[in-house]
Amino acid sequence: MSNEPVYPSVKQGVLLVLVVIALLYSVSYGLSALVANVGIPFDAAFTVAYILSFGGVFVYGFKRAKAPIRSILPLTSVAKHIYLPIAATAVGMVILFLQCDRFYAFILERLLPSLTFSQSGIMEGASFYDVLSFVIMFIVVAPITEEPLFRGLLLRGFLAHRSRWSAILISSLLFGAAHMNLRQFLPAVVIGGVFAWWRIETGSVLPALIGHFLYNLAAVLSQFLYGAGTASGVFQPIWLNAIGALLLLAGVFGLRTQFQNLPKDADRGGIYPRKNRPD
Repeated sequence: MSNEPVYPSVKQGVLLVLVVIALLYSVSYGLSALVANVGIPFDAAFTVAYILSFGGVFVYGFKRAKAPIRSILPLTSVAKHIYLPIAATAVGMVILFLQCDRFYAFILERLLPSLTFSQSGIMEGASFYDVLSFVIMFIVVAPITEEPLFRGLLLRGFLAHRSRWSAILISSLLFGAAHMNLRQFLPAVVIGGVFAWWRIETGSVLPALIGHFLYNLAAVLSQFLYGAGTASGVFQPIWLNAIGALLLLAGVFGLRTQFQNLPKDADRGGIYPRKNRPD
């Protein structure tokens, strides 16, 4: 093993996320001319900007890390029976976070009466191409661009410099910050922590990648059914919240049991325990 410190450190990881955000804004504005002059849907242009920003930063970090791709982004298969509790966890989080979002909207409407939150689905009135662009961006592009960076490159680097829980917390906070949306920040932090847990326990990014896909799929489906809600419709039915809580608990405890029985590679899929870090 090389004596060179594992890349990135926490400071370097923060800089990488800031670069992603800066690129996303600058590339999006650069492509806005195409949206106006050529008639390309904005979501399609934003998708291109997302791929270029996250993909470009990941490629840069991969080259700086000077490690095999299977170490930074291991996609080794894991036991198939863990995917049922993964799906339960993802759907449970969507249901509970949707209620949290409605409650957040309820509070904001009372603190700032001038604000209103539509109850309609976010795609109401949109064209077919707008809907298709949104679905591709949120369900497909977001997981395959965000997971390599956050649960691959960044988490691997942080675990080489910090304790397990510190690395999970820092990577999750950065994941929340990268969403650049106050309403999405706390849910993204929790989701990032859950996905990081899966990555560490299985030694593979694949469970987080699939869990991310399932979470976003469930979130999109919920938005097609109804929107974020307003003061007049803030609460979901109690039975729906109960189902969400039961799914989340069953998924977490099921995964915890399954993870205890999974074989661990010596380097846990390219992640170095802090006590054995190269630096």
